[in-house]
Amino acid sequence: MSRGPETETFTTLNIPVVVASTMISLPSLRKYEQMAIMLTKRMKLFTELTIKEIVWGYENSLFKTIYRYSGTKFIPGPKFGIMHGKNNTKWQQFTVYTGENDVTKLNVIDKWNGLSHLPYWNTKFSNQVNGTDATLNPPLTERTHVMYIAQSSVGFPLVMSSPHFLNADSSVMLPGMKPKKKDHATYLDIHMETGITMQTAKRMQINIHLKKNKKFPQFSEIEDVFYPVLWFSENYVISDTHAAKFNSVIGRPLYMYHLTQLLVIGLGVPVLCVKAIVLGVERINLRQLQVS
Repeated sequence: MSRGPETETFTTLNIPVVVASTMISLPSLRKYEQMAIMLTKRMKLFTELTIKEIVWGYENSLFKTIYRYSGTKFIPGPKFGIMHGKNNTKWQQFTVYTGENDVTKLNVIDKWNGLSHLPYWNTKFSNQVNGTDATLNPPLTERTHVMYIAQSSVGFPLVMSSPHFLNADSSVMLPGMKPKKKDHATYLDIHMETGITMQTAKRMQINIHLKKNKKFPQFSEIEDVFYPVLWFSENYVISDTHAAKFNSVIGRPLYMYHLTQLLVIGLGVPVLCVKAIVLGVERINLRQLQVS
């Protein structure tokens, strides 16, 4: 795990080799097994890359060879990167509820790229499209904590989790992992009455599931392990300018509204008490008159 510049070099998994060894287990790709073994035979399981390369993409020799002979049939291009092709691009479209008919669905996502369910994960729950993008939430939403644990079902050995496997089973822990809730938990701080996000931290770890595979020399001696590649934290805190505007336009009026409610209650209780006493006295006097 690194906090250095994008030019910093580190040793990490040669992910394309892992992908080649796992995707051939799919029935539709099993006929390419010998080709995959031949192409990866002299490739190492680990390689040296810069942070920029592993995140934004680099020209990988395996992908380059596959692309040269099969084009985009199996891969999108000769480059590989965790976020390759997603930097400064409009690659996703969200359809959300306006909250006009049901305020509890305000900004809740209905579809992602036209899909109401995703095809990527191995359970119906993981493939659900729900929640919000955290910029705006339904009113009366409280601070929430989120933990990601999901594994791809399309052959790619990708597993998402919270950083340092926070809240994960102890069996997946590796030496050097030190999960801390304050540093690794995903959370949203939301203004309850408006649903506006005041502060958020989205933290996610990308892992590769390694399995023993005697057909590939790189995997013939390894144990089953979830290998962390990188984790990131996407943070947002409302600016002082926007906080002041929020306080002026929404905060103070809401405060005055609640204060008025308290004043009405505060004044109303004594008035009701006096009224009750007056009625009680009147009833007593009426009874005395009736008796006399």
